[in-house]
Amino acid sequence: MHFLTIGLLIVGTTAETLKVGDLAQGSEFTKCIKITDFNSKSLTDDVEVTDKVDGCCPEGYIPGIKHYNNYWGAMVICGFKDDGSVAMSSSKSNDVKTCTYNKCYVVKMDITCKDDSKMTLDGCCPKDQWDADCKMYTKSQSFFSEKVEYCLSYAKKYKMEGTSDKTDDVVDGVLSTTNLYTYTECAGAFGGATEGGATEGGAAAPAPAATAAEGTSATAAAEGSGEGPMVGGKELTCDDETYLKPTLDGLASTFENYKSCNEETQEYTLEVSGYDTTLQAGKNGNSNKYGLGMMCVDGNMYYIYTKDTEQATFDALKASPPDESGVVLKCLLKEGSGGGGGGGGATTADSAMRAAGGAVALLGSLMMA
Repeated sequence: MHFLTIGLLIVGTTAETLKVGDLAQGSEFTKCIKITDFNSKSLTDDVEVTDKVDGCCPEGYIPGIKHYNNYWGAMVICGFKDDGSVAMSSSKSNDVKTCTYNKCYVVKMDITCKDDSKMTLDGCCPKDQWDADCKMYTKSQSFFSEKVEYCLSYAKKYKMEGTSDKTDDVVDGVLSTTNLYTYTECAGAFGGATEGGATEGGAAAPAPAATAAEGTSATAAAEGSGEGPMVGGKELTCDDETYLKPTLDGLASTFENYKSCNEETQEYTLEVSGYDTTLQAGKNGNSNKYGLGMMCVDGNMYYIYTKDTEQATFDALKASPPDESGVVLKCLLKEGSGGGGGGGGATTADSAMRAAGGAVALLGSLMMA
C-alpha cells in the first residue's frame, strides 16, 4: 500500500492544466492532451496535459491529431517533418511502444456553433449545431487501442488558399496558417468573416471529401466552389447522387483492400487473398471536356475530374507532391500510407486482377456524353 501511494504521487506530479487559447497561434505543442478533455473542452477551458513517456503519450492522452492534407481539423495538429511532409506512426513489440509523432502545432479556431457553444479542441460542434454556412465531416484516428474522433470543417463557399509549397508551412518554428495549403475555413475561425471563399484573416480551411473512406462520414452535402466540373447544367460535388455517388460506392469494396500508394509513380497497392498487387492510377476516361481517373496524394487515393482530357494533365501528377493545378474535383476513396507502390509481396493473384478490372470497368462506365 505504501508503494502504491508513492506511485500515485509520482503520476500526479506529471499532470498539469493549461488553456490552449493561451498558447500562441501556430506555436509548437510538445505535451499530451487528455482525450476526454480534447473531445469536450474549448479554447478557454482548462485541459489536462502531461509529458510523453519514452516518446509516446500515456494511455488516455494524445499529442494531437495528424494533419489531414488540404483540410483544417483539430486545434492541435501533428506529423510535420522538417522537409514539409506529414507523417505519424506508432508500433508495439513485446509490450514496448514506439511512437513517431513528429512536430505538433496549435491551430486556434474560435468558431461559434449554432447553439452559441464554442467548437471543441477536436474541431467539432455538437451534433446538428453547425452553422448552415459551415460544412463538416467526422473522422477518427487510432492511438493503439484508443480511437479518437475529430472533425473536418470548411466553408460552404470555398476555394484553395495558402501555397502548395510544403516547405513554407512552418516559418521560424511557427506553423503558418496563411501558408498551409487548405480550403477556406468556416466564418470566425481565425477572426474574420468568410465571403465568397476568402477570409479577412487570410488563413484557409478544408474542402469536402467523399464518403467512401473508412473513418469518414459526411453530415452535410458538399456545396459547389464555382470552379468544379459542370455536368447537365450543374456543378458536380463528391455528394452528387446522379453521377458520382454510385461510382464512389461501387469503388468502396475494391478499396477495402487498399494498402498504399506512391505519389511519384502514381501506383497503388491492393491486397487480395494475401497477395499484393501494384496497379497504375491515372486517366481512365473522359466526360465531355473533363478527364476522369484516380490520383495518389499524401498516401490517400482519390477519384478525380481534371480540367481537360489531355494525358499530360495526368502525367503532371507523377511528382511529390503531385501538381494538382489541373484537378477540378477530387473525392477521397481511401486513406492509406505513402511510399512505394508495391514490392516485396507475392505476385499478382487472379482475384486481385479481377478486383482491379472491376474498378477500371466501373470508372469507364462514367464516361458520359
